[in-house]
Amino acid sequence: MPRPSRAETHLAACDPVLAGWIEALGPCTLRRNRVRDPFVALVRAVVAQRVSGAAARTVNARLERLLGGPPSPAGLLALGPRRLRAAGLPERKAHAIHTLANRVRSGDLPLERIRRAPAPRVRAALTAIPGVGEWTANMFLLFHLARPDVFPARDLGVREGIRRGYGLASRPSAAEALRFSERWAPYRSTAAWYLWRSLGGEAMV
Repeated sequence: MPRPSRAETHLAACDPVLAGWIEALGPCTLRRNRVRDPFVALVRAVVAQRVSGAAARTVNARLERLLGGPPSPAGLLALGPRRLRAAGLPERKAHAIHTLANRVRSGDLPLERIRRAPAPRVRAALTAIPGVGEWTANMFLLFHLARPDVFPARDLGVREGIRRGYGLASRPSAAEALRFSERWAPYRSTAAWYLWRSLGGEAMV
């Protein structure tokens, strides 16, 4: 059996519930996604907001067919919001992706510089775009930048994992979940993965 990672050892020592999940579920397999282009990763994170993984994959496939390949700022701006909606995107998401493409192409959102910034600056830069919220920024930090201490407190899955795993009467609010997660720092990304897996699923963006 693989040796526990530093994150797993820390979490098991500080939290008996997580210790049980680590024992039952095995090593955390949270990894950086295979998408190298930060713009493509962000577009996919916006598409994934509030929909199932299957629905997000369907829309991403339609977008790639329309564009003839992975999303690029120039390609998305050439399509325009109306054709983005025809791919299955709601108006708000189509507008967010169009604005994202415009800001990246203009240089107002320098992704290569942002990806090296501290997490609070990454969130601030991304959530300044209308329609790009904290959930999307956290998915980018978790799955594209592979930051170790990110907790997506607005995600329903992690909040439901807290409710069930810790025997709470109701699902915690995002603010309550964020406070709850402080015990898991500086490895909250791994804790989030175990919360998802405790429900039988795994977040993928």
